[in-house]
Amino acid sequence: MGAIAKRLRFVLATTLLLAPFPGYSQEKGSDAAPAKKKLPPVLAEAADAKPDVVLSGKMSRESAGPGEDIRFWITVENRSDKPLEKVWLEHLDVPGFTLVRRCWSDSRADAACFAKNETPAAPPAACETSSQQLLGTELCELLGSKQTLTVWGDVHSARAAPPSADFAVVRWTSGASTSRAVVTLGQVESYGRLRSVWEAVTGNWQIGIPVWIAVFSGLYALWKSWREGKAHQKATEFEQQRHTWNLLLLKVHGLAFQHYMPIVSTIQGVLLYFQRLKLREGNPEENRVGAFCYVVRFHWRVRKMKRSGASWYFKDLTAEELVVTLVQTHRHSLGLSDLRRQAALDEFLEDITEEMTVAGMLKYLENVSETQARFWDDFCRWMVRVEARQEGALLSALTKVITYETNRPYLYWYEELRAIDWTDEELRKIREVAKASDKGQKGFSARVESYLKDTSTDKNIKITQQRGKIRKFFTALRRDPSVLP
Repeated sequence: MGAIAKRLRFVLATTLLLAPFPGYSQEKGSDAAPAKKKLPPVLAEAADAKPDVVLSGKMSRESAGPGEDIRFWITVENRSDKPLEKVWLEHLDVPGFTLVRRCWSDSRADAACFAKNETPAAPPAACETSSQQLLGTELCELLGSKQTLTVWGDVHSARAAPPSADFAVVRWTSGASTSRAVVTLGQVESYGRLRSVWEAVTGNWQIGIPVWIAVFSGLYALWKSWREGKAHQKATEFEQQRHTWNLLLLKVHGLAFQHYMPIVSTIQGVLLYFQRLKLREGNPEENRVGAFCYVVRFHWRVRKMKRSGASWYFKDLTAEELVVTLVQTHRHSLGLSDLRRQAALDEFLEDITEEMTVAGMLKYLENVSETQARFWDDFCRWMVRVEARQEGALLSALTKVITYETNRPYLYWYEELRAIDWTDEELRKIREVAKASDKGQKGFSARVESYLKDTSTDKNIKITQQRGKIRKFFTALRRDPSVLP
C-alpha cells in the first residue's frame, strides 16, 4: 500500500507541473508578437505625416561636349488641400552650362521643345492667365490641390567643367507663407573639345568601335606596307650585294694576285735593305743599290696597275683612302712632286723589267743618262735621313693595310681574319699622315682612328659558331638534364 501511495503522489505532482496556467499563457502570447504592439499616438501621427509638396528633377545626360544641349525637367506635386501660388524657378545651378530654352514660358512654341511630329499639349489653364504669358522664371501662376506640374528646358555647354551636384531652387506661396525647396538634378560634366572627341571614340560604341576598327586597320595596313617595303628593300639590297660581291670578289681576287701581293712583296724588299743599312749588315753601297732597285720596282708596279685600269678596291673605303694617302706621302718624301725628278724616275721605269735583279741594277747604273745619274745621287742623299723620316714605318704600315684588306674577303673561307699587329712607330706615322690630310679630307683622322681600332681585333667566325653551339647546349640542358654524358 505504501508503494502505491508513493506512485500516486508522483503522478499528481507531475500533472500539476506540466499543466499551463491561464494568466501566464496570455502574457507570453503578447510578448511573442511585439510587431503588433500599438505605437504611442504622437509617434503614429509622425509616421503617417507626408509632405504637402513633393519636388523631383533629372538631367537627360551625364555629360556633354562643346556646343551640345542637355534637357532637364522638374516636377512639382501639390499633395496639400490648398493651391500653390506663384510657383517660380528661383535658381538653376548647372556649372559649365547656360540656360538657352524654357519650354514652359517664352520658348513654349519652340520646335526644339518637342519630338518630331509631336503635337504640343495645351498648358494647364490654372498655370497662366488669359491676359498674359508667364514670366521667364515663373512655372505656374496657380497649381491646384492634388495637381502635378512638369516643366522642362535645355541648357547649353559653354565651357569645360568637372562633374558637380546640379540642382534647382523652386519657390511657391501657400496662403500667407512663402516656401523654397531644392530639387536635385544629378551630376553633369562638361567636356572640352579634346576630351569630347576622346569620350566619343572610347565611350560611344556606335562611334568608338568603327573608329577604333578603322584606326587599327589603318595602322595594320601601314605596318604591313612598311614591313613589306622593308622586306622588299632588304631583298633588293641583298640581291644587289650578292651580285656586287660575286662580281667584285673575282675582280679583287685577280687584282690581289696580279698587283696587290707583288706590290707588297716589292715593298718588303725595300724594308729588308732599310733594315740591313740600319743594322750595318753587308756592303752599304750594295744595300743602297738594293733599296733603290726595290723602290724603283715598287713605282714600276704601281704604274703597271694604273696603266691596266686597276686601282685599290677594298671592302673598307677608309682603307682605300689610307693606302692612297700613304703612297702619296711616300712620293712627296721622295721628291716626285718635282716634274724633273718624276721625269728621271720615268726613264728608269721605261728601261727596267719585272725580272731585273740587284746585280742587274748595279750593271745598269754603270751607263745611265745625266738625268738618271742626278736622280740616283738625290736618292742616296734621301737615304741618309730615311730613319729620321720614319720612311720604313710608313712603308711597313702600307704593306699591313694592303695585306689585311686583301684577306678580308676571304673571312668566310678561312673563318678568321687576324688583327693587324701595329707597332708604335707605324701608329705614330699613320696618325701623322692622317692629321696632315685632314684639310683635304674632312674627318679623315677620325675615320682612320676608327679603322685602326677595328683592325686591332681578331674576326673569328668559329668563336661565333661555337658560342651558338654552347647556347643551344645549355638550352637543351635546361629542358632535359639527361643530355649530359
